[in-house]
Amino acid sequence: LPLPNDRFARLSLVMHEVFHREQDSLHLAGSDPANNQLDMLQGRHLFRLELRALAAGLDDLAQNHEADARMHAIDALTFRAQRRVLYPAADTLEPALEMQEGLAEYTGDRLAMSLTGENASRIAKRVRTFESNPTYVRSFAYATGPALGLLLDRFSPGWRTDVRTTRDPARLLAAAIGFHTPKDLARVVAQRAKPYGDAEIMTQELARDSTRRVVMADYRKRLIDGRTITFHQTNLSRGFNPQTLVGFDSTWTIYPTGSFSSDWGSLDLKQGGAMVASDFRTVRIESPSAPVAPGARTVEGPGWTLTLTPGWSLGPSTDHPGSYEVRKSP
Repeated sequence: LPLPNDRFARLSLVMHEVFHREQDSLHLAGSDPANNQLDMLQGRHLFRLELRALAAGLDDLAQNHEADARMHAIDALTFRAQRRVLYPAADTLEPALEMQEGLAEYTGDRLAMSLTGENASRIAKRVRTFESNPTYVRSFAYATGPALGLLLDRFSPGWRTDVRTTRDPARLLAAAIGFHTPKDLARVVAQRAKPYGDAEIMTQELARDSTRRVVMADYRKRLIDGRTITFHQTNLSRGFNPQTLVGFDSTWTIYPTGSFSSDWGSLDLKQGGAMVASDFRTVRIESPSAPVAPGARTVEGPGWTLTLTPGWSLGPSTDHPGSYEVRKSP
């Protein structure tokens, strides 16, 4: 809350969340991985090309230009195929989030279209707007899910049953339109990228990457090389803004803000960032400058407040002098 004033956006949001409520019973649940390849230079470059191709295909659907929509869908899948060559883990990470959030977003948009009379151009506009998001790490499926779903509605109407077993909307679309990865993939990508503003995208991404290197150096200084507090757990709960997550590398994701809880207690992070491992078993934050009082239940640091559960405490790190670990009290 508050809900959007725009009726389409309001319907889409509510039905997105209703879908999540029913997702397990429909056997359509995914997982919640961070796709950190989408924060890297080449990953973002290829993803932005894919978004532009998907948006163009949706506009063609709205105008019943099926052949043109198919061409743009092939281009989108070509850019995706090259991204998976460069980042092999994307082959499993991306479909997992598209199952979890992409299907929910498609469902909300599809029902909103039915109730408002809007067509695929509405979604194309949002896909184009999505390109300006600062990060795609945990949010990309909010754009690709509806786009792939609407293309599948046209080219493979039974896909909503098939996705229960295939569990990869892009793979279903590839089968529906007869897409096969070109043998000379890199050459085809370079050729097909030009109509989508390839040079403009790369110029922007090179500038972003230069700035990103400075930001990553600061995170490394504070959260890897500096004095830290490390949490280990197997049942981490998180509250965060999916539009802001930063891919540090293939194994760590930066949460600029958020709330976290586990057996050890709760952490409210207002600024400064936390490093979260890809398997969600480790969280690391910057240590306070002053020593922590033994037995303290509430601890404050740069931009965060930690409330420890009775029976848990901060102790010296065993492998990082000057740092702490949260552990069960003996």
